[in-house]
Amino acid sequence: MFRNVVVSMSCLAATCLLLCQPTFAAPGENDARRAELRQRALQKFDKNGNGQLDPDEREAARETMQKRREQGGGKGQGGRSGIDPERRRKFMEKFDTDGDGKLNEAERAAAKEARAKRGR
Repeated sequence: MFRNVVVSMSCLAATCLLLCQPTFAAPGENDARRAELRQRALQKFDKNGNGQLDPDEREAARETMQKRREQGGGKGQGGRSGIDPERRRKFMEKFDTDGDGKLNEAERAAAKEARAKRGR
């Protein structure tokens, strides 16, 4: 009987671990987006035009991003996201169906589905 309990508990624990694993983007799924962001950073901060960010150029990029965060743009200490507050309010109004101010799994899934339908 003890063996049956141990086996059952082990199966239950394994199932919980499998179901609780976070989902990540498939390898290569974000490559195009990363390449675009890298290209934009190079265009903006690669002052000597050598195709890479040297230490001083990287520092300038960091400082610029830090200033942006402090002013409320982008994720970080100063702001929740890069979108303006009015746009965020409309988004939450549309998808936060229970009105708690944050998106649960079902609300996130609905937002993701709507985003996919828009072709993003």
